[in-house]
Amino acid sequence: MAGSDAGFAVDLYRLEKVAKDHLPTVSMVYDKALGQCEDAQGAVNGLSSVPERFHGPDGSMAQAYGRLHDAITEVLTSTRTSLDETARALHETVRQYADTDQGISDELDRQMEQKGVPKPEVTS
Repeated sequence: MAGSDAGFAVDLYRLEKVAKDHLPTVSMVYDKALGQCEDAQGAVNGLSSVPERFHGPDGSMAQAYGRLHDAITEVLTSTRTSLDETARALHETVRQYADTDQGISDELDRQMEQKGVPKPEVTS
């Protein structure tokens, strides 16, 4: 039975790595993209002072960009939220499995000590 605990703990460690490393790392990329969208929106806001005679049939370029910006940031935010919620649920699942069996919990702790506690990668 101890062998099965070790294999299961390795699987749980891999799931924990996804929950605490991979998904949060990708989520940070989405967060960075959201920041860049906000920077771009700030730059475009200055275009709202363009005289109305230069506006198109659907309003100013700033208004058109604003609609596009809102759509893009909605998708980015929704995806980031889904990644974060999935990571939390996956981590909770790993913890619940480990809490039900002391042998698995001990082996998972050993995996953490041996391989390191999973954490997000730092992105630049």
